[in-house]
Amino acid sequence: MSQSGRGPGDPGGRSGGARADRLLLRRSVQGFPGMRMTVWHTVLCTDPAVTEWLLTGTHTGPFLLPGGQVLERTGRHVAVRGTSTCSVGNDKIISHRMYFDQLELYTQLGGRLAFDEQLSPCERRAED
Repeated sequence: MSQSGRGPGDPGGRSGGARADRLLLRRSVQGFPGMRMTVWHTVLCTDPAVTEWLLTGTHTGPFLLPGGQVLERTGRHVAVRGTSTCSVGNDKIISHRMYFDQLELYTQLGGRLAFDEQLSPCERRAED
């Protein structure tokens, strides 16, 4: 992994506006150039409209991680389920949100959950 600077499009969880969101999306998907979305179900008669989907692809390029780190090519195939919501007004998209399990994606890429500090069982009980 290499370290890059934080800035517009950083996946830290907050939107930096439409331009930053587009940059984040571009930087996030560039590592999966052949990515495919399979739509399972769409509900259009509500606001927001809701879509369930499956993204599949192979990690063949740099992928932006939280904190600004970049995961270089792993060659691993991924399949991630998710949901999107979209609200429209005056023939324009007002909001678009994607929800998916990031841990599922990171695990498929070879990542693992790590805690900064490992406590022994006795120490954990003492903190409770």
